[in-house]
Amino acid sequence: DLSVKYGTPNACSGCHKDKDDAWAAKNFTKLFGAVDSIHFSEKLAPGITMQPNGHEGLIDLMHDKNQPEIVRASATKVLSNYNAQNFVQDYISLLNDDSALVRGASVDVLSSVNTSEYASYFLPLLEDPKRSIRIKTFFGLGNVSESEIPEAYKESYQKVKKEFFTHLKTNADFVGARIKKGNYYIKKGNLQKGIESYESALEIDNINNQIRLNLATLYYNNKQYEKAEETFKEVIRQEPEFGPVYYSLALLYAEINRVDDAIIQLKKATKIMPKNIRVYYNLGLLFDKKQDYKNAEKYVIAGLKVEPTNEGLLYVLAYVYSKSDQRNKAKNIVQKLIQLYPNNQQYRSFLNQL
Repeated sequence: DLSVKYGTPNACSGCHKDKDDAWAAKNFTKLFGAVDSIHFSEKLAPGITMQPNGHEGLIDLMHDKNQPEIVRASATKVLSNYNAQNFVQDYISLLNDDSALVRGASVDVLSSVNTSEYASYFLPLLEDPKRSIRIKTFFGLGNVSESEIPEAYKESYQKVKKEFFTHLKTNADFVGARIKKGNYYIKKGNLQKGIESYESALEIDNINNQIRLNLATLYYNNKQYEKAEETFKEVIRQEPEFGPVYYSLALLYAEINRVDDAIIQLKKATKIMPKNIRVYYNLGLLFDKKQDYKNAEKYVIAGLKVEPTNEGLLYVLAYVYSKSDQRNKAKNIVQKLIQLYPNNQQYRSFLNQL
């Protein structure tokens, strides 16, 4: 049963709160018999839960035209869990698929990768018979300037441009349309217009903290640090148990050299996200910056307890030891790095310096 394998929800244990997934699977088999065929969910669920090699089943589903369109499109989207950049050719091959759902899903994923690189594959879709595909394609071409559009597609581009903005205007009462507009301007490199669109989205849905987090990041990227800080803090006020916001606020403080404030936020993050390696990594760097090598060592070692062979943490620990005159410890760590990552010549140079 998928619930036993991957922890997916099911109606049985969802109703029988005192029973577990194993009980549900056993009783299902008792009542209805063993499943005698492979359901698409056997390939989809591992990808959704990001199991090792889960991408293999997703690729099978994407290209299996015997599967329902919605299943193939879902697999196409979920494959991006495994870094869409690694599967570009699979996505490109689906841009001409018979299914509009699959074409649209492929456009959506490629749009988030690097559309300008794949513009030549997108351009024909400006003339797709489905309006939704044309609009997705125009959005995907957002980081391509109009002057770069080939002459053969300029007329189609202008027609779809009108469709795109008409679509946004028609749906302006919905958060999604305002976010879409913001993301389009961000693709165009116009951060200020992107910010304005995200601000207008919050006017509709003031408790949507995913929008608020994105807006805070936009403020940060636009060097509007005070607004970014206040926006991150508002997320904390509304969702104090959401760990990533403490991490993001810490990075902001580090950027503007408020090191002590950054450390406070990262310490909070360790309590909520004790397995997040980047939190320990940044704590190590910040304590090193303060020349507090004892605490730098403490937090890096705490991270290594979570992931003992983490390359970044091991390197920071070796660096801290070398700066605090613990050369033998530094050598031991660097030798471990060389053993784990023999192709990285930087570590051999580091060892020679020690």
